[in-house]
Amino acid sequence: MKNLTVLLFLSFSFSAFWISYDVQYEAESSGVIYDFDTGALTVGYEKKLPSNNLIFGLGYDLKGAELGGEYDSDTEWTCMNIYAKYPFQLDNNSFLFGTFGYTIPTGDADDAGLDSGISLGFGYSHSSGIGLSYTIHQSGIENSYYDSYYGSYYSMGSTSIDLNRLSISYTF
Repeated sequence: MKNLTVLLFLSFSFSAFWISYDVQYEAESSGVIYDFDTGALTVGYEKKLPSNNLIFGLGYDLKGAELGGEYDSDTEWTCMNIYAKYPFQLDNNSFLFGTFGYTIPTGDADDAGLDSGISLGFGYSHSSGIGLSYTIHQSGIENSYYDSYYGSYYSMGSTSIDLNRLSISYTF
């Protein structure tokens, strides 16, 4: 039991939990930009490797981004993101970082046929826990239609979609 307690303490001593909100969330496809009415509320966990500065993390949208206007306002696009982060120290209180990850759509985004894809991002973080980041999730969506005469779905190819998120965060 004592060994398990020490192991848990060491595991959490190099880790952090965070929460973020997207102040801007948009989808871009074929040069057309679709603004969402609200951004996603995301929680995450990060673990810093003790041997170097590399950080691995996982983020999950608790509340999805809502696409308003003429679209179904009850639809919330949620995602899960697995990523690696590398910080670049600016001074004792702040750093810039770059991220590379993989995004998996969940909930309504998955139901709509959004594909998983690569994510790239950069940001700024202060020792107070406040941060700002911009992330691009590269994805696609299958274009298909249902032929009621033959009773079959037909694929018309895939369209690429970038989900662009500007987020503020707090790490604790």
